[in-house]
Amino acid sequence: ILLGKKEVYLAGFDGYSHNSEENYSAYSKRMIMKNSVVDKMNVGIAKMLHLYAKQIELKFVTDSAYKEYQK
Repeated sequence: ILLGKKEVYLAGFDGYSHNSEENYSAYSKRMIMKNSVVDKMNVGIAKMLHLYAKQIELKFVTDSAYKEYQK
């Protein structure tokens, strides 16, 4: 945005799952969290993307739980 770009391409925004095994490909990176924490993380990311989408076009390269913010 600060560089005056009109669009940004995003990958890896598939959202967090209640099943911790689905969140990371490597077992060593896995975090076990309460479902309420996972839900809050997803809501927080969605809010952030909503704000950015007002300023720059978001394009998702991979499947995303947040596709609603793509124009």
